[in-house]
Amino acid sequence: MIESILLSAAPVATFIGQKQLTNASGFFFERDDRLFLVTSRHVMIDEPSKHFPDRIEIELHNDPENIARTTGFSIPLYQAGQSVWRQGMDSAGGIDVAAIEIDRSVLPETAVSTLVVVPGPAESVYAVIDGNIWMSNDSARNWQMRVAGLPAGHVDTLAVDSKKAGRLWSAASAQVFASDDAGTTWKAYGRPLPEPNTNVRGITASEEVVVVTTDRGLYRTVDSGERWTLIIENLPAHLGAGPLVSDPVDPATLYAGFALVPYPEIWRRAADREGALVRVSVTSLAGSVVVVVMIALVAFAALRWLGHYYRPPARSGPAKRTTLDRRMEKTLP
Repeated sequence: MIESILLSAAPVATFIGQKQLTNASGFFFERDDRLFLVTSRHVMIDEPSKHFPDRIEIELHNDPENIARTTGFSIPLYQAGQSVWRQGMDSAGGIDVAAIEIDRSVLPETAVSTLVVVPGPAESVYAVIDGNIWMSNDSARNWQMRVAGLPAGHVDTLAVDSKKAGRLWSAASAQVFASDDAGTTWKAYGRPLPEPNTNVRGITASEEVVVVTTDRGLYRTVDSGERWTLIIENLPAHLGAGPLVSDPVDPATLYAGFALVPYPEIWRRAADREGALVRVSVTSLAGSVVVVVMIALVAFAALRWLGHYYRPPARSGPAKRTTLDRRMEKTLP
């Protein structure tokens, strides 16, 4: 079981629209049947630093046996121009504590692999749950499935176009899809990725350039998906790529994460609380020792062989005395 302290606290990220502002933390508080998230007031608003987020995202554990399984949950801070969070008070007035109520009925029951918020007059929230895309435009009160044109149950991820307003991107069954009608319908974008059964983990798009991170590496297309090129220059080769984000100031700058150990294996080890040496067996240790000994023997033999060619020549007799030697003998006592 997961330690209860890990379930009572949650990471908190603040956003304005799609732009992340800060990171913080909070804890859950229950009174009667009502659930609240408590954090600092300056997380919700901070006038001196001009910090005015319009929503927060919290990370929730949704599997009591697997600490690695989490899901993101977005909470709007304002509705109809009014704040839905409350500042803490004491006898002297306001304090740096804030609380916001969480509607239990909208909390996800299954794992959410992707969560995207599309800003606008009517903010829309998209979530990938169990391989399907769900959308809500009423503060997550009601949800509609948006999978027309997609392989149902096989969606990997979802993203918003950084240039073209209203365009969404998704990936399913090694194929990238695009939608220009808020996800109501989807169309395949170009050809499938070169490797079948590729799992896409991140998408960024800017005009004709689309970049995706996958479990096979990082791919890019500059011709509307007709050709996908595996990018290996200055990048780790044959490693799975994970998170992919664009710089909020310079969208042409991308940040991609890579891992020597596959991400699913990292999550499984975290869930099973395995240490770094848990998979080191006696057999693997013995094999390592044998390899080291063989390398040492080969190095020793190579040095002996090279010694025949670089050994200094031996002198055949005593060295001849020079004029400088005779002068030194007269000078020294």
